Amino acid sequence: MNRRGFILLEVLLGMFLLGIISVTFFPIINSAQNNLYLLETKNDMKYFAETVLERIKAFEFDSENDEYILDMRLKILMERFCRETTAEVELPIFDREEYKYLIKINKINQNENLWKIRVNITSKENSERIKDVVLEAYIPKPKRKR
Repeated sequence: MNRRGFILLEVLLGMFLLGIISVTFFPIINSAQNNLYLLETKNDMKYFAETVLERIKAFEFDSENDEYILDMRLKILMERFCRETTAEVELPIFDREEYKYLIKINKINQNENLWKIRVNITSKENSERIKDVVLEAYIPKPKRKR
């Protein structure tokens, strides 16, 4: 009995089944990889928003730190917040192509010693698939030591 033709037929059938399985699962794997990328971007945006809030919370006028939020000095931002009852700042101010995210910071005076800060982070890439990250916090107004 000639087994050569039978083995060739088994190999061709195996390759055919493998091709069907790979064509079926390739879109699923591609979609999962894309969703992981979007999740990573969303987590990065959350971390960035938390960092902005923590920098504003920890700010002291008398410190010599030269901190920035994107392209704006934190000291200039805080001086503006102290002057105005409600303020909105959009960052970056200048070169928007250099940064991955756009930030909108809103400040509202709740009373003379308490601010409500809202940080809104928008991704420039995949903006239709990734919703904005919005964090709010109530923080005490920083005091100037004279």
